[in-house]
Amino acid sequence: MKHSTKTFVLAFVAAAMMGMPCIARDESHSAWKRLPDMAVPRWEAGSVVFENKLYVFGGYKMPTKACKRVDAFDPKDNSWTKLKDLPSAITHMNIVLDGRSVWFAGGFKDGYKGYAISEVWRYDIDKNTYTAGPSLPEPLSAAAAGILDGKLYLASGSPNGATPQPGMWVRPAP
Repeated sequence: MKHSTKTFVLAFVAAAMMGMPCIARDESHSAWKRLPDMAVPRWEAGSVVFENKLYVFGGYKMPTKACKRVDAFDPKDNSWTKLKDLPSAITHMNIVLDGRSVWFAGGFKDGYKGYAISEVWRYDIDKNTYTAGPSLPEPLSAAAAGILDGKLYLASGSPNGATPQPGMWVRPAP
């Protein structure tokens, strides 16, 4: 490896390790456009896209505390709309869009310092309402979720936030 290439690679790795932004091959951030901020910024939230709107469910807010808040972003007019709060303050939820409904299965109630739950909820987008679904057989958070052939699938995840579980669950989407 040439000296200049080695120097670039070492500088790139060092910058990445210190959390500094790195741009390779003259790429730039100019393609990104800042949009309006959410009223309550948060992370570890669930999200789906439906009819060209981004729905954001729960997650952590500052100071690190789980919240029930739900918002939808409409890119047509760059606006956020507050929707009905979740039934529980949850993060790390297993979330999937099913037609005009959103399913939440498990997650951490009251955040990561809380506990994994087995609650299942269905959010009706048109009515802006929640209906309880059949509970999971065991508490589960941060799993992969999907609807396939009318069945709700959950893969892996964690019952406690520290230990991944290899399990797979399926049931008809009620």
